[in-house]
Amino acid sequence: FVSLMTFILIFSSVTMVLAVHEGHKMNRKGVEKYMILTILGGLAFLGCQAWEWTHLITGDHAVLVNGQIEKWGTTVTRNPFGP
Repeated sequence: FVSLMTFILIFSSVTMVLAVHEGHKMNRKGVEKYMILTILGGLAFLGCQAWEWTHLITGDHAVLVNGQIEKWGTTVTRNPFGP
């Protein structure tokens, strides 16, 4: 999943560079096309970030070690902040 997010970030960076390049050529249609692709890439990246943070906060990433739940390197028996 991280590699997909990296690809999206690089892709949107490239489309931004292409939008600037089209702007230097005074090509309005090219700027619009690449800016739309950049915005879509940014929204996709933000969606991935929201999904990742949601799963981090809800604790779906915990590991069972010696019969206890280990979260963020700290062994806990109960989550005081929620389910």
